[in-house]
Amino acid sequence: MRFAAISSTRLSGGARALNISSLVHTDVMRSPEKKFRRRQKEIRTEKDQARQFMQLVKRFRAAEHPDKIKRLGDELGRMIFGG
Repeated sequence: MRFAAISSTRLSGGARALNISSLVHTDVMRSPEKKFRRRQKEIRTEKDQARQFMQLVKRFRAAEHPDKIKRLGDELGRMIFGG
């Protein structure tokens, strides 16, 4: 992520000078504890999503009614491809 601040200064004779100062925000600037907590949260989210996906697959395989199969197939499609 990059942030830039631009300001102009009027010089004698009507000329202008641009002063550009930039602040760079990188992952390096984050504290190790914040990085650790963020990664732990991502891991929990990934595990929850994988568990939900496997439950949906089991329900899809066990379904016998054509309407239920279509609905569960649509849910799987949305889960895999988004939407």
